[in-house]
Amino acid sequence: MRDALKTFGPIKPLKRWADETLIARGPSAQPMLADANVAINNALDVEYYKQYAMAPQITARRLFDQQHFECVGHCYNIAVGQLLGMIAHEIDPEFSFIPDGKAWEDDFRRLTRSRHEGFYHGSPLRVPPVGLHAIYEGQARFIQLQFLDGIRKALLLPTITSRPTCRRSSVSLASRMSR
Repeated sequence: MRDALKTFGPIKPLKRWADETLIARGPSAQPMLADANVAINNALDVEYYKQYAMAPQITARRLFDQQHFECVGHCYNIAVGQLLGMIAHEIDPEFSFIPDGKAWEDDFRRLTRSRHEGFYHGSPLRVPPVGLHAIYEGQARFIQLQFLDGIRKALLLPTITSRPTCRRSSVSLASRMSR
């Protein structure tokens, strides 16, 4: 993105501008648009990763049909690599304890070259039974149940401890029964 900003300036939306430039100038514009294409593709990959991770059952078919969708493995590679890069930039610039995502590039290229499922364009898209949205929803419901159980105990406790003792009444009942 920095390279695209240096070359073209702050153009918004960058994708539309790149598409229009490519249409107007034809294939000869590709080298000029290389930095813009990297920024656009990375942003799309992160967005595709988010959509697939959050609700794979809902988004899998739509993603598979997207022109710019490479594959799930590629989206995860870009998203995790960028996340690690951002975290490292702030707290571990030398990657002394945070893994450097660039170290995985050769492995990802190998998986793509060998056409390993999930790592090449057009690869079958496996859909997991739950996504992050369902996991977060389940977590929220469980936490709500814990809260309600805790508040129920807190509300009942004073009632139980504030009742008068029953010794006198039980003694009088016992004395009545012995008569």
